[in-house]
Amino acid sequence: MIFFQIYPAIDIMSGKVTRLSQGIEHTHVSYDGLTDPLSVALKWERSGAHGLHLVDLDAAFGNGDNTSIIYEIVDKVSLPVQVGGGIRNFDIACSHIENGVSKIILGTAAVKNPSLIKKLLQKYDPNQIIIALDHKSGKVMIKGWRIDSGESLINLTKIFLAQNLNQILITSIKRDGMLKGPDLDVFSNLLSLDKIKIIASGGVRNLNDIINLKNMGVHAVIIGKAIYTGTLNLSDAIELVGDKSGSL
Repeated sequence: MIFFQIYPAIDIMSGKVTRLSQGIEHTHVSYDGLTDPLSVALKWERSGAHGLHLVDLDAAFGNGDNTSIIYEIVDKVSLPVQVGGGIRNFDIACSHIENGVSKIILGTAAVKNPSLIKKLLQKYDPNQIIIALDHKSGKVMIKGWRIDSGESLINLTKIFLAQNLNQILITSIKRDGMLKGPDLDVFSNLLSLDKIKIIASGGVRNLNDIINLKNMGVHAVIIGKAIYTGTLNLSDAIELVGDKSGSL
């Protein structure tokens, strides 16, 4: 049985948990009592999260990395942890997996470096790889959401599904961090594709959004700003969906 999953997001910049609006670097905001990555990870674990979604924003923007913090979280929590942000070569991808990361999330590298995907699939199970397609109005953006890849969301999704990479993280950049609701129309369109497992991200604000995503057949949802600002209680959301699979 496949369970609907809820992953709280922990985005890390300069060693602290932060939130961005529409992925814009200078919009970063931190929230009192929710700045230490390990403490926040343990908090979401206690709240019943199915797993953790970590993003290394510094690595994504080319400003260093927070790898040691990420590996400490992986070591200290009992939850599966998926990690994205700046994973643009084979060595980084392998290092994450070998250090206990459950799944790596590839965005820019997946779009611009098909040979990397081929090489990873020769070593790892496709289930350990999530493809992140971050879009503005159906156009996939890369390199920290700043550059138009020239590729469409629907066409790239089909390409990765054909490679047996069916875990697709879809983020509506215009909605990310804006608390205006998820892009249900885009998800509905993509769900017509065979075998796709959509991980929905961007805009989730309340329990009603969670219900809508689950009922339409989305595989999982990532919740960010809503649980940091308090418009959504993570424990309430977990209780609402009533599913505990224990794996990502």
